[in-house]
Amino acid sequence: NVSYADANAASRTIAAGTARGYIINITTPLFDRGEYNLTFSSSLANGTNTFRLDPTISACGTVAASGDYTLTGSLSTTGTCLSVTASNVLINCVGYTIDGDDSGADFGIDGSSAQNVTVGNCTITDFQEGIYASTTAHNLTIANSTISSNTDDGLDASLTTNIYVYNSTFSSNAGSGVELTGVTYFN
Repeated sequence: NVSYADANAASRTIAAGTARGYIINITTPLFDRGEYNLTFSSSLANGTNTFRLDPTISACGTVAASGDYTLTGSLSTTGTCLSVTASNVLINCVGYTIDGDDSGADFGIDGSSAQNVTVGNCTITDFQEGIYASTTAHNLTIANSTISSNTDDGLDASLTTNIYVYNSTFSSNAGSGVELTGVTYFN
């Protein structure tokens, strides 16, 4: 017997698992996240467990909630791909590519409205700016990423504090690999 208080979720499936328990697959709308209580009952045990659901990203859009986001595949778009409006966000591309179309004023990742954003394991290519951060974007970390072939800069940061780059490459961008204007700290 399975019942759910939230009827808005896309789908939920419970399937028989190993002898030790069940495998529970929960699919929710794009960028839905949160903490959930799971109450279970069986002939072996009863109880309530709390688990955290951090979303995957399968399409370009707005990241409007804090959390750890993982790409499920490469993304391609004709405009800005990911607009991060929430603080405390990690985007893990797990080696996938975020690809633009070499035209327009667009960004692979626009983090100009957020603080404490980490971008890791990404290839970002063919935008005006690969990653954009300005004014309120503080504590941006870029790790293990390649940002290349953008029509202006790989990273464009202005009036921000604390930009950290680790083991990343900025190459073949038409402007600068990294353009910093009024940045308080860059490492």
